[in-house]
Amino acid sequence: MSVSSLPGWSPSAPPAPLAPVGDLSSAEPHVRDALTALGRLLGAALVPPRRVLGTFVCEHLGAPVTDLTAVTAALEGVDAALVHVAVGRLLQDADGAVLADDLGTGAPGYGLVSVAVDTQVAAPDDLAAYLPAGQAFDFPAVVLLTWANGRRLISLRVRRTDGDAAREALADLMRNARGPANFYRGQTLRAVADDSSVSLEPVRPSRASRDEIIHARRVWDEIDVTVGGLTRHGHLLAEAGLGCSRGVLIVGPPGVGKTALCRVIAAELPAGTTIVLADGTSTPRGLGLLYESLGRLAPAAVVLDDLDLLAGDRRSGTGAPALREFLTHLDGFAPNHAVVTIATTNDMSAVDPALVRPGRFDSVIQIGLPDGRARALILGRFLQRFGTFDLDRIAGATDGASGADLREIVTRAVLEHGPDLDTAHVLDVVRTGRWQPTLPTGQYL
Repeated sequence: MSVSSLPGWSPSAPPAPLAPVGDLSSAEPHVRDALTALGRLLGAALVPPRRVLGTFVCEHLGAPVTDLTAVTAALEGVDAALVHVAVGRLLQDADGAVLADDLGTGAPGYGLVSVAVDTQVAAPDDLAAYLPAGQAFDFPAVVLLTWANGRRLISLRVRRTDGDAAREALADLMRNARGPANFYRGQTLRAVADDSSVSLEPVRPSRASRDEIIHARRVWDEIDVTVGGLTRHGHLLAEAGLGCSRGVLIVGPPGVGKTALCRVIAAELPAGTTIVLADGTSTPRGLGLLYESLGRLAPAAVVLDDLDLLAGDRRSGTGAPALREFLTHLDGFAPNHAVVTIATTNDMSAVDPALVRPGRFDSVIQIGLPDGRARALILGRFLQRFGTFDLDRIAGATDGASGADLREIVTRAVLEHGPDLDTAHVLDVVRTGRWQPTLPTGQYL
C-alpha cells in the first residue's frame, strides 16, 4: 500500500493539530524532573528546556509564580545611571549573588558610567540578580534591570509575603541613589539629552574670571542681581512660594564673548552647585527629562548654547513643536532649590518672543560689538606679552571688530612677524584684511 492510498489521507489534507502543551516553566523543580524522567522511559527525544526569566526567578526564590510578586519603579532622566551604579555596589558586597541577563538566559550586561572626571565604573544595565536573604535585603529577592516600552525599569521580584518589605527597600534604594550616593551633584557635567535618555559626563570645572574678559558694567550688574542674588537669596523665594528658578538669555553677534561670559558665571557659582552644559543638539524631550532630574541635582545651573537651534520662532515656522514642548517644561518647573538657566543666541529675531517673559527667561542681556575704549582694553590683553603698542591707534582702525576678531588680528600679526612685532605690523594686518577668512567663489570639485 502506498502512502497516498492510506485511508483518510490526501496530499492536500492538512496535518492534524498537535495537542497543546502547557508551560511548565513555573512548575516545581521536582515536577519537571519527574516529567523529564518519564520522557526518557518513553524514549522521547529530549530537547533542553529554554530557560526564561520566570524559571530563573521561581528556582532561586523557591516558590511557584503564583506565590511571587514584583515591585517596580521607572528610571527617568539621570535616575538610570544613579540606580545602576547603586545596584552594582550592592552586588559587590553580595557573595551569594547569582547573576543573569534580564531574560534569565545568559550573562548580565554592563556599561561604563562616568562618575567623576577621568573616572568610570562598570555598572549593570541588563540584569537579573538573585540575592539571598541578608545579602542586600532582609529577604531573598531577584533584582531586575531592564527596558520596557522605551523606559528603563528596576524591579524586585519577591515572595508575596515579602511584598511590603520589598516596596520599602526599593524606595530606600532610590532615595539613597538620588541623595547621599548621588555622584553627579556638585560637579560640572556635559549633557547629551535625546528623546529616550539623558547622559551626563563630568568635565573639568571652569576657572575663568572677570579679569579675562571685557564687558560693560551693566552686564556684570545684571549677572550679580539675577544669578548672584538667586544663589544668595533663593531660599527666601522658595519659602515665600515665589519659585527659585530664573532664566537669563544672553544675546549678541558671534565673537562678542557670550560663551566666555557663561564660563565666568559658572566659575563664580558657589561650591556645591551642579553645572550642566547643554547645547542646541539636545531635543526638547531630552531637556524635559533633564529638567525633571534637576531637583535631585540642585542647586544647579543649566548653560544652554544656541537656544535658537532648539526653540525657533513659530512666526517663521521653524520651532512650533519643539518650542511648545520646551515651554511646557519651563512653565511646569518648580524646584525647591535654586536653579538658573543661562542660554545664548546669536540672533534674537530667531527666538520666539514667548520665551522672553517672567517665569521663562526673566532677564535678557544684550552684548554688542566693543566700542573704541573696549577694543583698546581687549588689544592690551592680547598684546601685553609682546611689548609696547599704540593701542588707541590700533583700536581706531578696527571699528566693527569683535573680541574674537581682535584676537585673530593679534594672532596673525604674531605668526607673521614673531618677536619683532610692533604697532606698524599690527596695523598692516588690519589694513590688508588678512585676518578675515573668506570663502572661495566659483566652481570646484
